[in-house]
Amino acid sequence: MSIVEAHLRAITSLPLSYEMKEDSIYVPFYEDQIEAIERVLMIYPNWRFTFYPIVKSETKKTKEAIGHMIIETKEMEKILAILAENDL
Repeated sequence: MSIVEAHLRAITSLPLSYEMKEDSIYVPFYEDQIEAIERVLMIYPNWRFTFYPIVKSETKKTKEAIGHMIIETKEMEKILAILAENDL
């Protein structure tokens, strides 16, 4: 589903078609973490990564998230350890 479709469904109170099957972890990430994100993106392709468009150059100077990842898992402790090892 595109972000436009998701937005239109949200503002019209329609359900989103995606249903999570397991527990999930939502992790925002920032400009200073981009190397770690590139690393885990290659190792864990089943994690859902979303990168936000940068609309202003000041975003790099502030502590605004540049994206997020959603990780569905039944092994929370293991995933939290992986995130900690990668400084995320």
